[in-house]
This record gives sequence, structure tokens and C-alpha cells, in this order.
Amino acid sequence: VVHLSTAYINSETSHHTYIDTKRHSEKILKNHFEQLSIVRPGPIFGPGDRHHLPLFKMIKRLGIFCPIPGGSNQFCPTHVSDVAHSMMPSVVKPGILTIAGESVTIEAFMKEASRWLKTGTPFIRIPAWFKKDFFGVDRVFESDVELNRDYPNIISDAVDWYQEEQLV
Repeated sequence: VVHLSTAYINSETSHHTYIDTKRHSEKILKNHFEQLSIVRPGPIFGPGDRHHLPLFKMIKRLGIFCPIPGGSNQFCPTHVSDVAHSMMPSVVKPGILTIAGESVTIEAFMKEASRWLKTGTPFIRIPAWFKKDFFGVDRVFESDVELNRDYPNIISDAVDWYQEEQLV
């Protein structure tokens, strides 16, 4: 059995319902299957990703992005193809596999998205005390595998797909 979980499994975040379902499902599966592979990817971007589409739409349509706190926090965007290729060998190996892209600041990531969307997006900085959520604290994970793509390529693939599908 292969279970796709999240690298955020041990994180405190405002996305607690999502994280709680992942924790609960891991616990159930561990209790019922000896040969269990758990794959924990970082935030997945790339063709087919609709989860992060609102961020790209905000940049494209509204021309703003509000990084919290100031965009200096880091996360590990991970390309969908890297997740797929990395988890294939895990099908035969029980255990936990963390897949995480290179660490990058939210500000750098979103500026690169603005460049690919050709918006020249202004940033409105919101102080850290205003809101602590998913993008409000560092989310950096050590990947168990070496990945092929860096964040500019992740963004370009996502933007290309969004534009082909006329989503942005």
C-alpha cells in the first residue's frame, strides 16, 4: 500500500483540518498494513495543479500578492513530475519518503510567478503578527531524494498549463 500524505504532517498550520486528516489516515494505515509506504511531498506545483491556482490568479488578475510576514519565510515547492518519479520506487519499499523541492522564500517564488505571468506585481507587506498561517512560517523539509527541477521551472510549467487551460 502506498499512501500520499504531506511533508507538513508535524507542522502547526491554519490548514489543520487537512493536516489532521493526513495524520489520521497515516495512523489507520499503520495499524492495518505492515507493508506500507508513506510518501510525504512538499507543496506540489505543476501542470494539473489547481490547489495553488488562487495565488496565481490573485497575481494575474488583481496585481497584488500579500506575503506574510514580508515574504521572507521559506517553503519547498515540489514539481508534480518529481513527486511521481520519486515515489515510483517507493511502491516496493515500506517506510516514509519525504519529497521536497529546494528551499525558497515566498517572496522570491511569487516574484518569479509575476515574471512568468508578465504582471510586474506589486507586493503589499503584511506584518507577521497580523496572521500566522500556511505561508506565515518557515516550511522547510529535508528531501530523501534528489530532485530535477528548481522553483523557476516549477513556476513556468504551472503558468504554462494555467494559460493553456485559460485559467489565468
